[in-house]
Amino acid sequence: MAQQKRSGSITGKLLAVIGITVVIFGVVLGGYLYYFRTQLAVGKNVALAESLQAQVDTQIKGKLDILVTNAISLTYNHKIVDAFVKDDFTIAEGELKRIVKEFEVADFKGTRFHLTRADMRTLWRSYNEKRDDDISSRGMIKRQVADKKPIFGVEMGKGGVGLRAMAPVYNSSGSFIGIVETQFGVGSISRQMQQEKAFYVLLLNKDGVDPAEFQKNTGAVEIGGKYLTAHGKWFDEATVTFAKSADYATLLKDKTQLNDKYFIAAAEAKDLNGKVYGLHLTGMTRAEYDKQVKPIFRLANNLLITIAVMGVIAVFVIITMLKKVVVQPVTALSTFLLTLENDLTKRFDWQSNDEIGQVAESVNEFLANLRRVLGTVVQESAQVATAAAQLSGNASTIAGGAEAVVEQAGSVATASEEMAATSADIANNCLIAVEGAQSASEAAVNGSGVVSSTIAGMEQIAQRVRSSAQTVKSLGERSDQIGAIAGTIEDIADQTNLLALNAAIEAARAGEMGRGFAVVADEVRALAERTTKATREIGEMIKSIQSETRTAVQQMEQGVREVEQGTEDASRSGEALQEILSRINDVTMQINQIATAAEEQTATTGEIAGNVSRINDVAQESSQHAQQSAQSADQLLSLAEELQRQVRQFRV
Repeated sequence: MAQQKRSGSITGKLLAVIGITVVIFGVVLGGYLYYFRTQLAVGKNVALAESLQAQVDTQIKGKLDILVTNAISLTYNHKIVDAFVKDDFTIAEGELKRIVKEFEVADFKGTRFHLTRADMRTLWRSYNEKRDDDISSRGMIKRQVADKKPIFGVEMGKGGVGLRAMAPVYNSSGSFIGIVETQFGVGSISRQMQQEKAFYVLLLNKDGVDPAEFQKNTGAVEIGGKYLTAHGKWFDEATVTFAKSADYATLLKDKTQLNDKYFIAAAEAKDLNGKVYGLHLTGMTRAEYDKQVKPIFRLANNLLITIAVMGVIAVFVIITMLKKVVVQPVTALSTFLLTLENDLTKRFDWQSNDEIGQVAESVNEFLANLRRVLGTVVQESAQVATAAAQLSGNASTIAGGAEAVVEQAGSVATASEEMAATSADIANNCLIAVEGAQSASEAAVNGSGVVSSTIAGMEQIAQRVRSSAQTVKSLGERSDQIGAIAGTIEDIADQTNLLALNAAIEAARAGEMGRGFAVVADEVRALAERTTKATREIGEMIKSIQSETRTAVQQMEQGVREVEQGTEDASRSGEALQEILSRINDVTMQINQIATAAEEQTATTGEIAGNVSRINDVAQESSQHAQQSAQSADQLLSLAEELQRQVRQFRV
């Protein structure tokens, strides 16, 4: 199969390969840089979220430190201690109001105070007038009473969530008498974050509070359908708008989110016991976010440009080197081969130790070997031409002898075929005769079976006729018995009639007393007369039946005799059919012997014809091969002459 010729220069193919490689490298590099930029953005988002949350945590920790410090310092205030000792909130009220005013001037604005007795009931609050309420359900209060040492943390209650610190109060004898609690909100943290161009919102889970009561007490704003702001006054409108812009379904999963207006980060808010009660939401505007991440993307873009420029330079260097090392030597070799023009005395001169030099040496060795081979071919082609001429003459002689053998074998084959056809006709006729004899045998067998069936049927008929005759005889005997019974009934009826007549006479003698009996006697006499009449009719019928029965019995006996005669005739017919069947079987056996002999003769004749046919085939095949040998010899002679002509074209 001829190979398809490929077009195009090596330079073009190398440039195509390099171009495809550059494109693939560019796509891979572009994908990697896009992934790199994406990972930079993700890493920056995570780092930014952690930084914002760290700021919030730092401020919360700082405020808790202040709260616990203030709470501890108040436990040493003698007025606060006196208020607990004397259980008089008015002693502490004035002092704490003074402290609140001082805190408002300082950086502790918004600090709230709560004094609690040792029995966990309120002594005084700075933020409402409710007192003496039981607050034992608060977790931090329980922990303070149990541990009796300063604690601080975040706690969510009915009035909201806040930063809280507690310190125990002792009397002069060292007994625990109450708790001083200081509280902060997180509004100041949100305001501080805004000063640093960021947002902070503390969101509470709605299912952790009574939403209606909580919103009533704090003015909290619903966010995202699941959350409430920690207090309505702690966060301004811009901060609430920031919180409402988040898609909380994805934010809770990804922890960070970037929309058209804001960068948002979320972290779980946990109380002192580690229970999650909401979210710390931090973030910034999209403009501020872009400002912070712009240097990172600028670095990535510069890296991309640098790699692209280096790639272009590398491609240019590779193309130049390939042109010098590969393209120029290959072009020189191609020019040498195109200008060779059947002159095998030329040599390709290229001095190098690389693969191109090895190719040059191989080409020169090939040309030298080709010169030697063509010289040998010229000499041997003349010898081949002479041998081919001799072979052609011998093949013609063999072909003539083979044709004569074919003619003689054809005559023998024709005679054998005629003999085989005659034997086959004899065998076929014998087979037809055998089939006819077999059909006659089958008909005789069937006839014998029918005769046997007929005999059996006639015997059954005779038996049934005998049985019927016996039954009819029994019926005649029964009719005689019925006649005797009818005679008896007739005698009884006559006597009854006589008795009825006598009864009627006696009734007539009795006069009026016997009138009813006379009527009965008349009825009995009438019934006796009817019975006598019916009995006579039955007797006549019985006589008729007896006459017909005797006739039927005689006819049945005649039928039985005729059936017995038919059975004897059928038996003789069956014996005749058996004799016919025996003769047919003898004839069939003899015809089979003739057919077997004819088939053996046909088989022998067929073998002779087959052998003659094979001889004929071999002779024809030999003749064909001889003719083909002659043709091949002629072709070989022509090819040898053509080979000599082609070789003369080369200069060796």
